[in-house]
Amino acid sequence: TKRPHSSLGYRPPAPESIIPLELKPAMN
Repeated sequence: TKRPHSSLGYRPPAPESIIPLELKPAMN
């Protein structure tokens, strides 16, 4: 599920297997 950079600020093409590095610390 690739969603556009909403409020995360990550690259849309980045799978959920690579973005966790930027999403995890921001979400958790």
